[in-house]
Amino acid sequence: MKAKFAIITAIGFAGTLNSQAALQLYEGFDYTSGLGTTLNGQNGGTGFAGAWSAINTNSYPSGSPTGFAICNSTLSTLWNGTVTSVPQTGTFAGSPAPTANLSSGFNGNNPDHLMAQRALDPSVTATFTLGAVTWMSYVEASNFKANGNGTGCSFAIGAGSLYTTGTDNRGWTSYGGACIGIGVNSSKQFTAGIWDPSTGALSGPAGAAWNTNGIPQIGIAKITWGDALNPTTIQQATFNDGTTLTEAAFNAAAVSNSATLDPSTCNMLSLGGARFDVDELRVGTTFNDAIGAAVPEPTTTVFSLLGLGTLLIRRRK
Repeated sequence: MKAKFAIITAIGFAGTLNSQAALQLYEGFDYTSGLGTTLNGQNGGTGFAGAWSAINTNSYPSGSPTGFAICNSTLSTLWNGTVTSVPQTGTFAGSPAPTANLSSGFNGNNPDHLMAQRALDPSVTATFTLGAVTWMSYVEASNFKANGNGTGCSFAIGAGSLYTTGTDNRGWTSYGGACIGIGVNSSKQFTAGIWDPSTGALSGPAGAAWNTNGIPQIGIAKITWGDALNPTTIQQATFNDGTTLTEAAFNAAAVSNSATLDPSTCNMLSLGGARFDVDELRVGTTFNDAIGAAVPEPTTTVFSLLGLGTLLIRRRK
């Protein structure tokens, strides 16, 4: 009898474990790639309420949607579009920089100053409640061949959207309200980023340095939500590709920041920066969601426990 009770209890526990983990948002940029393509208007992925709005705001010319392109390994950017630390598909988004095209508009320096925004599905925003935890992550890499004169891609959730201008802003300002997420500041450092609701300015303690050599990095953040009266906290850590990603390693490397903002207004996902490539956007409720780690299906866990329980019963007989 005790063994049967243990089986029932274990099955219920397995269902609880699986219900606690939820990948709420994913964008792998699996669209048609190549020179002249654009992220603007693309509508794939999950967890969104509309299509991407994306342009570049510097030369190439300024305001061209094709400045924020869908790229692949044949474009020969500094990054070839592959990583090993998280699951990844073949295409990515960013500023194309083909080696053989240095005299054209696509030369690594241009297109420049990229920004993109996309509305979150209301079901995602609805989970940003007092005490709730949201994990987010992305893959980011430099693609500027001539030198390290870039600042990388910031990745944020908020009421506003990250903005870039021709000369003075590369995702360091949010327009329309507060944002929170993974910032890359003017010193080329990843930050536990909070964009001020009044000024829009990015602030936060500096963590890892942004790689200017094209080696991809995985940025991870953990947000513990407050509300309009209680502060929201963000922890952020960045790892070079090839690193084994664990929650313990994240906790050891993370920098932290907090501010009071209204999570119910955080209905926009934004990307902003200069001369970058980006891929594998993930938002979920656990660390494993953030790194794309496989978790057992409920049925797999249940049948495994049933087998264990049957074995226990036979032994008792």
